[in-house]
Amino acid sequence: MGLRARIRDTMPEPVRAFIRPMSSRVLDGFLQMRARGGSADRIRPSFICIGAGKAGTTSLFFWLVQHPDIVEPMKKEINFFYRHWDRGLDFYLAHFPKRAEVGAGAISGDVSPGYLANEVTPQRLAQTFPDAKLIALFRNPVARTISHHHHDVREGRCAARPLVDALIAEGLMIAPERTNALLEALGRGPEPAVPVQKGEAWPPHHMRNSLYADHLERWMEHFPREQFLLLKSEDLFADPKSVYEETLDFIGAEPYDVGPVQAFNVGKYKESDARVIDYLKDVFEEPNERLGRLAGREFDWDD
Repeated sequence: MGLRARIRDTMPEPVRAFIRPMSSRVLDGFLQMRARGGSADRIRPSFICIGAGKAGTTSLFFWLVQHPDIVEPMKKEINFFYRHWDRGLDFYLAHFPKRAEVGAGAISGDVSPGYLANEVTPQRLAQTFPDAKLIALFRNPVARTISHHHHDVREGRCAARPLVDALIAEGLMIAPERTNALLEALGRGPEPAVPVQKGEAWPPHHMRNSLYADHLERWMEHFPREQFLLLKSEDLFADPKSVYEETLDFIGAEPYDVGPVQAFNVGKYKESDARVIDYLKDVFEEPNERLGRLAGREFDWDD
């Protein structure tokens, strides 16, 4: 299992970018065909990894689908509950196999890191699968924000501008006083950068997506705390086997030795200006404290 994940996430980005549009159209047509057959005999996802993006979800997904009882869906990031909701539940369940095609104890899940920060997903998911087990990975928000920016530049989703320009445009909306102080420290004028690329989301949501407490509060309006497994990404990478075992226990899968593990989708980029790092730490200090209270555990990010 997990062959598709292995091929996709070890493929060089230029190759992925070239084949992505064609493969997406082919897969979409195949899913529509499967959906026309109905979904009564398809397995339902028993766990949903809701995010966060750039926090280790790809690695966790790849390790989970190595388990003999965990069935890989047709794609990792289904994004149904906010991007394809209008296509109906049969389309969503077409991503999963028929019960007769898998073993009696087989389970599957949806790993869509865009769910965490999306405002409509919690209510829709609660209406559809109220008993779903929810997994969230929280990475140091400073590192996650920076990683998200560079990821979007590599993927062509935003223009190749300096990190600070993107942060200032977003920060003037999220934390205007702190952002104006950063502008002054950098000797910059008050005018933020503007979008220069067609279709570019502006301002970006890199900082917003790292305000974990804001998003988790919204999710906890619809699901009880016991349905969440809230993980620290740094723990996943420092001791992946322990976190993997904890996750298997949470979703009700038997213990399994996944063998040697490695991280996927690891980005590389230049070190950021120390003033920008301090600014981000300041922005995230209060939300991080609130996250700890919500989660009932400390997320002691101090770098």
